Amino acid sequence: LASHYKNTRRRRNKDLPESILLVIGMKVMATNNLQTDLDITNGARGVITDIILNQDKPPLEAGSIAQLKFLPECVLVKLSHTRAATLPHLEEGVI
Repeated sequence: LASHYKNTRRRRNKDLPESILLVIGMKVMATNNLQTDLDITNGARGVITDIILNQDKPPLEAGSIAQLKFLPECVLVKLSHTRAATLPHLEEGVI
């Protein structure tokens, strides 16, 4: 069973790139239904508003470029349309 899971996972991930470019201000689109009741669905569009790095990383200065070894803690996206509640300290529509 473990071997089957490992092979299935490897096949499912084989088409993913080793790295991706994330930029504040970059337009993004959901390619899966993530939370349908909040309109975070396949085709939902938004813009990256912030990239929160791992706590061990020092904050980046505006305009700087970094190659990360680990995933960021989170990527904040302002959606064009969502029914998600406004989270504390974030603009309306940012998830």
